[in-house]
Amino acid sequence: MNRAGGNAAPATHGGSITYTLTGNLTGTLQDHAGHTITFAHTPFRWDVVGDIRSGTSLLGLAPVPVFEVPARSDRIAIGHRDLSPTIPTVFAVATVPGAHPFGIAGFSERATNHGLAWRSPRLAGYDGVSAIPSLPVSFDNAASLPTNGGDLRITTASDLHFRAVTG
Repeated sequence: MNRAGGNAAPATHGGSITYTLTGNLTGTLQDHAGHTITFAHTPFRWDVVGDIRSGTSLLGLAPVPVFEVPARSDRIAIGHRDLSPTIPTVFAVATVPGAHPFGIAGFSERATNHGLAWRSPRLAGYDGVSAIPSLPVSFDNAASLPTNGGDLRITTASDLHFRAVTG
């Protein structure tokens, strides 16, 4: 299956893809001067643009194959703040097998997994390159992420929706 929950368009074999996650975040941003900005249930939008041709399949944990697309651009808007990670990031997706399989996806740094991850049973089997209309997803985990505005630490996320647009 190459589509999330059967609602995606057929995969394309080249071109760009924009992954978007929206919802509300709770956490902190420690700026470069050492000041801590706290945000609670603050609306956010995270856009990662990648090149489908750059996608790779890797052997992940447990061993679960992971599909990754390196970010050409990565922008996080939290409230009135615009941030960009200062380390290379990827969009990654994997299917966790079992009696109730689910897909886990995220925007993160490849080696450390610093970033944000979400999950949904409808992401099980997602190929990482097909279009997906807005799909409700659940927060899975987060790790601190260095950005141009400081160190972003996400505690939790809610009301999450993920989509992928090709072209």
